[in-house]
This record gives sequence, C-alpha cells and structure tokens, in this order.
Amino acid sequence: MSHWSTQKLLLTLGLACLVIVVFGLGFYFGFNYANKQINQSIVISNDSAESNTTNKEVKPVEGVFWIKSGEDPICPNTHPIKIKFDSGICFFYTKENKNYSRVKPNVCAVDENFALNEMGCLKKF
Repeated sequence: MSHWSTQKLLLTLGLACLVIVVFGLGFYFGFNYANKQINQSIVISNDSAESNTTNKEVKPVEGVFWIKSGEDPICPNTHPIKIKFDSGICFFYTKENKNYSRVKPNVCAVDENFALNEMGCLKKF
C-alpha cells in the first residue's frame, strides 16, 4: 500500500469517527433536554403537586374542583366528573363508568364537555 493510500484511509477513518462522535453527542444531549422539558411540564402525583404549591395560593378555575394533597379524593355533586392522571395522560370518568366508585381523582370537572374540550382528557369507558 502506498503512502498516499494510507493517508487517505486514515483521513477517511478519522472523519467517520468524528461524525459518529458528533451525532452521538447530539442524540445524547437532545434526548436529555427533551426529557427534562417533559418532566418539568407534567405533574402526575399529588406529592409533587404539594411540593410545587406549598405556601402558594391555588387560584380557582371555573369548572374545576381541585383536590388538595392529603384530602379525601371525593368529587362534590357540583363537579361529578372524576379526572385522573396516569402516566402523563389525563382520563375522565363519568357515573356511567363501571369503575367510577373506585377511582380516586386528582381533579373534578363540572361536566364531560369541560373535561374533554377544556382539559384535553380522554374518556374512560
């Protein structure tokens, strides 16, 4: 193999390694950044909601009944739709659902329309 062929081979291998490292780092940091953004925007459990709202006033929103951490998860008659967050997805339950009595909601809504259109929840059948 000539000296020129060896240099071309080493240069090609070096560029290939550089491209692999650059793309690998891009995927690694891009994936970590995306996960941090998702984790910061979704509050799933009552524990994290409590830590985020400690010593803060929760402002009322028309159509929503907030269940505070530590309280019994019971929806009042004025807000019969039970809303539960599961793996970052919002589900709502109506009284027609066979599991309605067993569901421990995170939030209650005034009606189906509000849970579906305003909160973006999916109906559980």
